[in-house]
Amino acid sequence: MSKKDVVEIHVNVKLHELVCRQLQAEGRDPGDTSLEVVLEEGNVLRDLMNGLGLSPKHFFAAIVNGVHCTDLDLRLSEGDRVAFLPPIAGG
Repeated sequence: MSKKDVVEIHVNVKLHELVCRQLQAEGRDPGDTSLEVVLEEGNVLRDLMNGLGLSPKHFFAAIVNGVHCTDLDLRLSEGDRVAFLPPIAGG
């Protein structure tokens, strides 16, 4: 497949402010808390995380299209909405 045959998808990503702060503390600036990320068709949630410099230590939950997702190999599709939420302590 040539480079011009690569199909791109657009995924909307929401990084909670606390996730952004964790990345900034490590010297990485994710930019904005709301991003549109362009991926190659066939990419999975893990690919998105790697592209953003995220690891499971940075968030408690990944939400894909409003549903809690534990499968990092979930294939992403055009227009998916992904949010990464931090652990929250309370009492």
